[in-house]
Formats: sequence, C-alpha cells, structure tokens
Amino acid sequence: MPLTVLDLVLIGATLVLLWIVLRWFMQVTFSTLKTLAIVGLVLLVLQFGFGIGPRLFIERVWELGQRWLNPP
Repeated sequence: MPLTVLDLVLIGATLVLLWIVLRWFMQVTFSTLKTLAIVGLVLLVLQFGFGIGPRLFIERVWELGQRWLNPP
C-alpha cells in the first residue's frame, strides 16, 4: 500500500504536535527543577546560616498563617 499525500500530511502534523508537547514538557520540567533548587537553597541557608531547622520553620509559618487568618 503506497503512501498518499494525506498520509504524509498526517505524519507531519503528528510530528509537529509531538514536538510541541515535548517542548512544553521539557519547559515545565526545567522550571520545576529550578524552583526545587531555589527552595532547597533557601532552606539550606536558613538551616546552616541562621540555625532555623525544619520544625521551627514550619511552626513559624503556621503562626504567621494563624495571625493572618485571625487578626486581633
């Protein structure tokens, strides 16, 4: 069965859509990895630079949220 022009157009359109989806996926992945690295760096600076550990950090964020939700 020989390839027709319509088959070639469909293959081309499929490749273009695949390229668009893969490009989007790669951008989302790289953006997520950059955000993860920045958050990790901030947490390391808090831990080793200021001595603020995970438990204290979570407690402070929780208290701040409580103050914002229940102002005096």
